Amino acid sequence: GPETSDIQTYTSINKYEVPPAYSRLPLTSGRFGTDNFDFTPFNNTEYSGLDPDVDNHYTNAIIQLYRFIPEMFNFVVGCLKDENFETTLLTDLGYLFDMMERSHGKICSSSNFQASLKSLTDKRQLENGEPQEHLEEYLESLCIRESIEDFNSSESIKRNMPQKFNRFLLSQLIKEEAQTVNHNITLNQCFGLETEIRTECSCDHYDTTVKLLPSLSISGINKTVIKQLNKKSNGQNILPYIEYAMKNVTQKNSICPTCGKTETITQECTVKNLPSVLSLELSLLDTEFSNIRSSKNWLTSEFYGSIIKNKAVLRSTASELKGTSHIFKYELNGYVAKITDNNNETRLVTYVKKYNPKENCFKWLMFNDYLVVEITEEEALKMTYPWKTPEIIIYCDAEELRKPFFSVDTYSINYDILFRDYFANGIRDTARREYKLLTHDEAPKSGTLVAIDAEFVSLQSELCEIDHQGIRSIIRPKRTALARISIIRGEEGELYGVPFVDDYVVNTNHIEDYLTRYSGILPGDLDPEKSTKRLVRRNVVYRKVWLLMQLGCVFVGHGLNNDFKHININVPRNQIRDTAIYFLQGKRYLSLRYLAYVLLGMNIQEGNHDSIEDAHTALILYKKYLHLKEKAIFEKVLNSVYEEGRAHNFKVPETSKG
Repeated sequence: GPETSDIQTYTSINKYEVPPAYSRLPLTSGRFGTDNFDFTPFNNTEYSGLDPDVDNHYTNAIIQLYRFIPEMFNFVVGCLKDENFETTLLTDLGYLFDMMERSHGKICSSSNFQASLKSLTDKRQLENGEPQEHLEEYLESLCIRESIEDFNSSESIKRNMPQKFNRFLLSQLIKEEAQTVNHNITLNQCFGLETEIRTECSCDHYDTTVKLLPSLSISGINKTVIKQLNKKSNGQNILPYIEYAMKNVTQKNSICPTCGKTETITQECTVKNLPSVLSLELSLLDTEFSNIRSSKNWLTSEFYGSIIKNKAVLRSTASELKGTSHIFKYELNGYVAKITDNNNETRLVTYVKKYNPKENCFKWLMFNDYLVVEITEEEALKMTYPWKTPEIIIYCDAEELRKPFFSVDTYSINYDILFRDYFANGIRDTARREYKLLTHDEAPKSGTLVAIDAEFVSLQSELCEIDHQGIRSIIRPKRTALARISIIRGEEGELYGVPFVDDYVVNTNHIEDYLTRYSGILPGDLDPEKSTKRLVRRNVVYRKVWLLMQLGCVFVGHGLNNDFKHININVPRNQIRDTAIYFLQGKRYLSLRYLAYVLLGMNIQEGNHDSIEDAHTALILYKKYLHLKEKAIFEKVLNSVYEEGRAHNFKVPETSKG
């Protein structure tokens, strides 16, 4: 692979060579997931890249695109102020955007968003009675059901995955926003294209329907239009393509639904408005793309639009739209492109521009998974490379694009879930209440100490391939799921050490291994039908942890990186007190069990793990650390812990039983 020093180089010597910044990056799952992978050479901006180690990772490129539309970001993140346990995709996208914003360039993972995507498609397949293995096949069947798609797409043009996912994502978010607390229609108004579809048969039967579509599918222009375009001296750009997609007529022979004869059916599609965000899906033929690559400035950075006589008219300058109707100014906000390298491998990258209000200027960024690099506008707009194909393009209202991004902290947030139960199963009396809910008198605030421990189960194990040189490559990464979270009070007082969250997480997926020895989770514990445990849905327990983080609580635990990775949250470093790191000398981490034994004289985890016991032990260990530091004997004690450890192979001696 490319040397790390030049991995950020995004220009090449000749136009045929794919620059290092566009290359395929190493997949990051090591034995401990991404913990031991160094991401720093890949990003020195304050904008977070995404980990490719997730299912359907091509969706990451589209997530990055929407994260930089102020209207979209502000609405989606703003939804987090309320409790929305039903709007799963919308809420998970909100948490992801929020995490990307707070992480200031540290890598993020879309694993919870991907899990919601999976359960959504699983649910829909059950309703439609079509089991499908993958998101791809599912989206395929979804597109077939949208009849308008079929009529317009000539057989030679297949909308590829990014386009299908784009349409699905926007439609789903719009559907879920209607179920939010205030029944919002923000996204609907942002993206909605009021499309009139008039179908007329040669037997004079006709039918008109109006649909609100979230994105515009651009699938070519007919030959005569192209000829006229080329006659114009200014060469080609994207505008006639958009215009044509907004009003076009297609004809084909088909059976008339009214009289049953085979007739010529004419379908006219007209978009009657210009929304503030234009999401364009390009599905063009190779010949059309080579046309695009030969024109100098095909991707216009700005244009003006107006609806004149029921038809969208788009021009490069405002003066070309003289007249009385309202003129909108659009600017390019970003796009997703497919990169095809010399081995014919493809991947998606995202280009976006971000407004800087202090300097009243924009900067362009390019995202290739976890590689993020600031690039010049000229490079961003360049379409002449044979290895680069635009797939989804976003234009925004010029004023909207200059709006600030608001974090969720600017709103008043609903914290209720921290003070009440919200179980997914009818809770049985057999579930011992080992925890005591927080009261409003002890509402957590910035600096409040809490101890946390998470347990997880394995959904699928890692699949590796070892080649003839003994080099191990991961074909299928391991997938785990959060199974239980316990959180304990860490503030001195009569309730010190008492848990206030002890939630098991509903899981109806196939579980390959309960990892009972480590997790303490038994088969049936996570199944709402059988479980005697306090089960909650993932988004309920997630909100609790997220609220505590957002309030500024300080988390104590052992190996917190791993816990937070499974929860899928990035907690700021100044809110983490990790005993695995305090008691680390060199590279060998010590287990919680061993530290408790040598430093506290406690024998924990004799049977299966228990997350309440583990969180509690970490809390006592942290207090011990502070005590040793205060007496200035910490280094001395740590040295003897490691010396003794090496002598006993860091094992707790077996207690003789009975």
